[in-house]
Amino acid sequence: MKKVFHAKVYPVYHLVGGREVIVNFRGYYTLVENGVRKWKALGTPNREIAQKRIMELALQAQRVQEGMAAPDSQREAAGKQIGELFADYEKYLTGKLGCAKKHVHDTTTRLKRMAREISWRAVNDIRADRFESWIADLTCSAKTKKEYQVSACAFLNWLVSTKRLGINPLAGLSQIDTRGKQVRESRSYTEGELLKLFEVAGQYRSGYAKGTT
Repeated sequence: MKKVFHAKVYPVYHLVGGREVIVNFRGYYTLVENGVRKWKALGTPNREIAQKRIMELALQAQRVQEGMAAPDSQREAAGKQIGELFADYEKYLTGKLGCAKKHVHDTTTRLKRMAREISWRAVNDIRADRFESWIADLTCSAKTKKEYQVSACAFLNWLVSTKRLGINPLAGLSQIDTRGKQVRESRSYTEGELLKLFEVAGQYRSGYAKGTT
C-alpha cells in the first residue's frame, strides 16, 4: 500500500437562535493510500486552528509509523509516576484467573521496594546496570534475588504487552542461577501444608496434586 499523507477538516453545526452556527470542527487523516481514516474532534470552531491541529496529529502519527517517536500510550506511561503503573499492574494481577492473593501481595511488595531503593520514579528510570548493581548488593539468598528479577521482568513485560513500553530494559540480563545455592534443603510437604496450598492454587491445583503422587 502506497504511503500518502492526507488530512481534512469538517465543521460541526448546532442550531442557535434559529440558525446553524459552527460550534466545532472534526477531521481525519490517513497515512496510506485508501487507508482507514483516523477521525478526531478538534475542539475549536476556527477552521484555521482546526487545520493546524489535524496536521499536527497526522504528523505525530507519521513520526510514530516511521519509528521517530513513541506512541501516545508509551508517552503517557512515561509521564506517570511508577506507583500509578504498579497500581494498574496490581489490578491486572488481582483480576487474573488463578492468581493467588499472596502472589499479588508479594509481587507488588517487591516492586515497591525496588522502586524505593533503586530510585524508580518513572518507568524510564529503570535501567539494567542499576538493577544489576542493586541485586548484587542485596543480602539475601539467590532464590530471593531471582524472585525480585522475575517480578520486575513480569511487570515490564506486561507494560510491553499493553503497549505502554517499547522494550523490557531488563530483558537482556542473565537469569539468576539458584542451582546449588539453596539456603534450606527441600523437604516433602506435610498434609496440612498441602491442604493450604490446594486452597490457594486455583487453576494450578491439579498440577500440584500430580506432583505429590
